Amino acid sequence: MNPADMQDEGIAEGERVEVRSAHGSIEVVAEADPTIRRGVVSIVHGFGRNAERGGKYEDGGVSVNRLLSLDPSARETINAMPWMSGIAVAVQRVGPA
Repeated sequence: MNPADMQDEGIAEGERVEVRSAHGSIEVVAEADPTIRRGVVSIVHGFGRNAERGGKYEDGGVSVNRLLSLDPSARETINAMPWMSGIAVAVQRVGPA
């Protein structure tokens, strides 16, 4: 996240945050990046761990798929892949990492 956005939200470097879309949520560790435009969140796509089964973020990252819609209207027409950018999210502080 942009450091100014983190400051506005009371989020410190290394704190856990919940990222929520209209379709689901994930928990990640916040990192400041001054090259990211304000109001934008960047998360690297990964397969992640299964948090419901006790998997830890540190062991496998997170799957951004949990933020995406599987509705046909939210897929690319050429290959049926879900839209994976420009997803509206809210970010909320969870606590220390």
